[in-house]
Amino acid sequence: MGGLIGTAIMLSATASRTRAASTDKSLHVVEGANHMDLYDGEKYVAEAVSVLAPFFTARLSA
Repeated sequence: MGGLIGTAIMLSATASRTRAASTDKSLHVVEGANHMDLYDGEKYVAEAVSVLAPFFTARLSA
């Protein structure tokens, strides 16, 4: 999730929808990024992938 104000508003909406989902989850805020930066902002995407890849590797390889 991007750390800028527009994206932070999405956090409250997302949080209410994920409460019933698995408890095995993680939230990572990419400071300085907005929603669109997470599509093609190389610096921001690299940070997100550095967190997502190990998370999914650990959970999908079991």
